[in-house]
Amino acid sequence: MKEIQGPRAKEHAASRRRAGLTRETVVLQKTPQGEMASVILEGRGDAALSLLRTLEGTDPFDRRFAGRVTAFHGITAPTANRMPRNEPVFDRYR
Repeated sequence: MKEIQGPRAKEHAASRRRAGLTRETVVLQKTPQGEMASVILEGRGDAALSLLRTLEGTDPFDRRFAGRVTAFHGITAPTANRMPRNEPVFDRYR
């Protein structure tokens, strides 16, 4: 997180613009089972497709990000494309 808030902030912002994202929020949740990060993406269109665009990207920042997503979550472009979409159950701002 420090990297994308510091020396790679411009690259990160450009990556998100390319993907069509307008907002990205990461929240660290502490539970009795341990810590968990929740990521909330907003943008033009389907956020899952935005993630897929980034995972398939050719930009060096996107390639590095994709590698980290795969290493940490096991998600690749093909698996992301097959993942079920999240179902919003409550959104006060809609």
